[in-house]
Amino acid sequence: MDYSTEIKNGEKLYSDGNVDQAKTIFESVIEKQPSNYMALNNLGVIYYNEGDIATAEQYFLKAIATNEDYTDAILNLALLFIESSKIEKACLCLEKYTSINPNENLFKTLSQLYSGLGNQTKAKQYSEISKGTKSETEVENKVCYPLKKNYSHRDIDLLSHPLDILFVQDSPCIRNYKMATALRSRGHSVSLAYTIKRLSESYSGLSDETYDECIQLTSYRNLWEISKNYDLVHCHNEPDNLTVAALAGDAPVIHDTHDLISLRDTHNPDLSYFEGIANRAAAGRVYSTPYQRDEAKTLYGVNGPSLIFYNFVSESDLSEIYLPKLSVKDGEVHIVYEGGVGGSAHRDFNDIFIQLAYENIHIHVYPNAFCIEHEQIFSKFPRIHYYKPVSPKKIIEKMTQYDFGIIPFNIQNGNKRFLDSTIANKLFEYLAAGLPVITSPLKSYMEFFSNNPVGLVFYSGDDILKKMTQLSEISRKTDFSKQIFTYEREIEKLEKFYRKILKSYKK
Repeated sequence: MDYSTEIKNGEKLYSDGNVDQAKTIFESVIEKQPSNYMALNNLGVIYYNEGDIATAEQYFLKAIATNEDYTDAILNLALLFIESSKIEKACLCLEKYTSINPNENLFKTLSQLYSGLGNQTKAKQYSEISKGTKSETEVENKVCYPLKKNYSHRDIDLLSHPLDILFVQDSPCIRNYKMATALRSRGHSVSLAYTIKRLSESYSGLSDETYDECIQLTSYRNLWEISKNYDLVHCHNEPDNLTVAALAGDAPVIHDTHDLISLRDTHNPDLSYFEGIANRAAAGRVYSTPYQRDEAKTLYGVNGPSLIFYNFVSESDLSEIYLPKLSVKDGEVHIVYEGGVGGSAHRDFNDIFIQLAYENIHIHVYPNAFCIEHEQIFSKFPRIHYYKPVSPKKIIEKMTQYDFGIIPFNIQNGNKRFLDSTIANKLFEYLAAGLPVITSPLKSYMEFFSNNPVGLVFYSGDDILKKMTQLSEISRKTDFSKQIFTYEREIEKLEKFYRKILKSYKK
């Protein structure tokens, strides 16, 4: 019996938003004719859109088992496998589909998927095939997902093809550099648009070849004109005005909040104005801590997609060498601090270092920039060791020789609400060096330690001294090889976030 009329009625109901009625019709068809592959496929799509991936997969498989050449179900199943990160299975589906319906774009997709799997032989094979293949029907116009509005072959390509990404920042910071490195390791293209300094001008030992291209912006119009060449514009904040400018361009904008700067400087209304627009109007938001995201919601009523992405380390910066502990040689405690000293009020914590030095604890300081004044101050204390800056490529190895890492802040002189929302790169670098961490009592660190018992907070110099035994116990009991968080190991979360934004973006 022919059930095509019922199928069309069900599809019409679905397209009009009457999902339950459509589902009832398709289930009725299958009850009468279990081998109706179109009804099976359509039920698969309904369950897929409802988030029941396992049930959707079963319906697609049943549709294909009933009609092994039914390309709609094959392509739907391929998409499901790609979104579920079952890439090998997705490749098998696409190979089956293209054997029935050769398609240039899908051959390219197969090449990219196999390249990601490390199978360069098949990647090259399908790349060559794609160059000589044209589909009979333009891919952009052929809809193979009857129950998905405006859903075409392009969606599979969108989920798998390498992205062209533009990073925007006045001068690239370490987070920018590490994120770009991780994205390019996955095959994406990352260019840098800057206004003040290139990466090599900001950090000794880092190369501008981290990016596919470096573009010095001459005006906001310059940014608008080049944005159309990219899939996404990812703006790294401080300041936020470049994000606001990018919103007038021709690509979706991701706003990456390293710091909520309006909390740091509460007297400048322009900061909250630009920060609010950037957070509210961006297509997607990336925050460095959950607490920071929640503060943005409190400040600006932010809604829409967001991602928490901590300041991890780069895989290439990990050390294969673990230096002998200095404490084994001299029997004394050695604490390391990496980062800025002095300058802003919350970094005025010399008194803590001096107090610890008087208590026979060694403090090893690796500053971002060398300061003669600080060298003169610290040189008066034999147990405070002030070094020249070390490249990010070597700092983790250097820190392996110490016992603990410290992240102090002058909370009395700083803005506690701002500091609560931050988390420093050095936390993850200390962990990569195998060091327990002791920090000032800030909410983002306390939240992190509650989920990862690798550190403690302190309330005074005396409190640090009291907690030395607890830190030693953490060092003894913790397998720090399982506490290494890198951009490369976490970058898939950002990739999925990008693709989610691209699927839903409307100018």
